[in-house]
Amino acid sequence: MNISKNKTLQALLQHRAERFRETLKTEAISILDSWIHNPEDLEKRGVYDRIGGDNHMPYRRERSVVHHTQMLWTFAMAARLTGHALYRRLADETWHYLRDYFVDEMEGGVFWRLDDRGEPLQTQKKVYAQAFTIYAFSEYYRLSGNREALRQSLETFFLLERYSSDRVKGGYLEAFSRGWMAPEEEGPVPAAKTLRTHLHILEAYTNLCRVSPDATVRESLRTITRCILDRFIDPESFHLRLYLDEDWRSISNGISHSYDMETSWLLPAAAEMLEDPELTTICKQTALTIARSTLAGSIDKNGEKKHESTPITYPDPQRQLWSRPETLAGFLNAFRIGREAEFFVAAEESWQLIKAGNIETLPGDTGEDETGDPNRYSYHQVRACLLGVNYLSALF
Repeated sequence: MNISKNKTLQALLQHRAERFRETLKTEAISILDSWIHNPEDLEKRGVYDRIGGDNHMPYRRERSVVHHTQMLWTFAMAARLTGHALYRRLADETWHYLRDYFVDEMEGGVFWRLDDRGEPLQTQKKVYAQAFTIYAFSEYYRLSGNREALRQSLETFFLLERYSSDRVKGGYLEAFSRGWMAPEEEGPVPAAKTLRTHLHILEAYTNLCRVSPDATVRESLRTITRCILDRFIDPESFHLRLYLDEDWRSISNGISHSYDMETSWLLPAAAEMLEDPELTTICKQTALTIARSTLAGSIDKNGEKKHESTPITYPDPQRQLWSRPETLAGFLNAFRIGREAEFFVAAEESWQLIKAGNIETLPGDTGEDETGDPNRYSYHQVRACLLGVNYLSALF
């Protein structure tokens, strides 16, 4: 039911939404504070990828560029929104570590993984990691005005456009050698093009577009937005296609409700950034359709939102930790767009599942997901909370 047509329901949900907004804000601050009180490698200015079982002693010292860029984005966003001096200091320190150790001064872009001394362990140029770098560096520029961060963002953008962009068949290829040669296939299902990489490019280019007037950035953002709409969304089911070959043939029958929901809020954000009314309408309607599809088809026998429905891509219907916050963000975005009470209720239910998980909110959380992606649950949860605060603030 649309709340705009029912004043009583609107008043009731406004009260609940205001409380929910404050809950999300408190949760984000709580997670950030837990990071602040956990150990840093001050000598080498890096944060550990993992925290040991006692929440204090690091047991693995390898450093992932995805983890570090997620931390930079989070602290930069938090510092910008709250003015907290310690968040700013941690953003500054993480930026300097990324610039000094992860940036490949010889070939451009960033390394995939370092050892505890900051020496490269894996030098591949995985495209979704380069996208995370653009995303984080542009957010840091929004906070600091650091021109070097903007320059690095743009340099990485142009590297992706030069080497990863498929000028003939469209979209972006997955991974390259250190010198940007020999395209490599990535992920649990070898594929030339994946939804994961395209979504990370979409969010990166959206953030870069906020800080750069370069017309090429805007045009590339428009192109990848259309690419996801036209190539990755199944026109009948509105599920997202996860893995495709160079000719855009799907090579997996997996369904990811989590990626569906992440796509549902990223697309309108990109279109709104472009200030394109027609594209914005298309993306908003697509977001609502995806959210309705998720409500209708993603409930498992335990009443929980499933992450995956697939016989081959993964070994089980995994409830990956990052999936819950993306589902929360997707439903709150759908509520913002459609003002339908069902979406708000679904967001509340998603929040209860997150809180019922009893998962530690630490920067190193608990291991990688089944794809080997070092994304961390806490980053996704903080981001979902901050998005939720923005969505609900815009409504009431």
